Parts: sequence; structure tokens; C-alpha cells
Amino acid sequence: MLKNLMMGTAALALSATGMAGAANATIFTSTGLLTPCAEVDIVGAGTGDACPTGVNPATFSTNSGTFTVSYDDVATLLSITFAYTGLTNSTPADPPALTAWHIHGPFGAQGPSDRDHNGFIALDGVAIFGGPLPPPDFADNPFVGSVVITPSLASAFGTSVAGFGATITSGLFYLNIHSDAFPTGELRAQLFDVPEPASMSLLGAGIMGLGYFGRRRKAA
Repeated sequence: MLKNLMMGTAALALSATGMAGAANATIFTSTGLLTPCAEVDIVGAGTGDACPTGVNPATFSTNSGTFTVSYDDVATLLSITFAYTGLTNSTPADPPALTAWHIHGPFGAQGPSDRDHNGFIALDGVAIFGGPLPPPDFADNPFVGSVVITPSLASAFGTSVAGFGATITSGLFYLNIHSDAFPTGELRAQLFDVPEPASMSLLGAGIMGLGYFGRRRKAA
């Protein structure tokens, strides 16, 4: 009986340890769709998947994509992944050309009435991942890359390294992919936080383990 209780307590302690590890490393994550939209200094319609009303110039692209942006606040590592169906070229006979991609924001930095401004470039994909560097290359599709956030990079988002995760997933920044035919941006996604469920799963597993040993104790 004592052995069963100790084993159940150990299971709960193991889940608590896992939770402590998860709590020590908060993962801020934004994930969703890339949809046709030009760069503009206004917030999307709540989900980050829709192009905001009144964007000028409009983007008449038929392409789309998906993205995930996450930040580990212990490793101070920003990870960026995206893929898209294609991009539009100004000359149809030429292959579609990616010209740049950026994370813009924050919203309202130039004033909330400045609806047609593209917002500050907080992170430049070409500057970070372009040039004679090992993979990934900024033009990869799918793109998978990561960068350690330094105080200098964090300051471009108007925050510190400690506040970076909450800032980049605040909904005030967006990822914008530029093409030859749409130099102001062809695909876009607003960056909103998606809660990380891992710690709750660990807690549930520990409670279930304790309950299991409790049932064994009654049966005995």
C-alpha cells in the first residue's frame, strides 16, 4: 500500500518536474495561414488569416501558404517556418521570384491613421539569412530557420530580450513575403499567440498516474 502511494506520488512529481521545465522555457508560438495581402500598418481581423480591409495596394494573388513563428525565452531562439504554393512574377514566362520577406511592426508606430504605411521592418529575412551563409537561405521554400535574439534584434521590435516572446506574438507584428509582381508584398500573416498546452498535458498525466495507483490500493 505504501509502495503504491509512493509510486503514485512519484508519477505526480515527475509531471511537476516536467511542468517546471516547461515553465522555465516558455514557448511563444504563432501559426496559421499566409494569405494574399500587401504590407500595411494595420492589424488583421482577429485571427491573422484575413487580409485587413482597406489595404492599399490590393494584392490579387491566387497563392497561399502556412507559417509558424515561435520563440523560446530560455534559449532566446526565434524559429521561423513557412511554405507557400507559389509566387507571382511580373513576366509570366519567367519563374516566380521571391524578392524579400520581413516581419513588420508594431502597429501604430507611425500613428493609427497611417493605414497605407508598411510599418517598420523589425526583422529582415535577407539581412539575417541572405548572403554567403550556410543553409537555410532566405529564398528557400519551405523556409526553416532560426536566429538567437540579441538585445539589438529585440530593440528593433521595441522591446528587450526578456519581453520578446510576448511582443512578437502580440498581434502588432506581421510576416510579409514579397515577390517580383508584388514588391509591396504578396502573402501576409499577422502574428498572434497560440497557447502552449504541453504543461497541462504533463499535469494530467501525473494526476492520472496518482489516480491509477489509488484504484489499485482500493482493489487490494
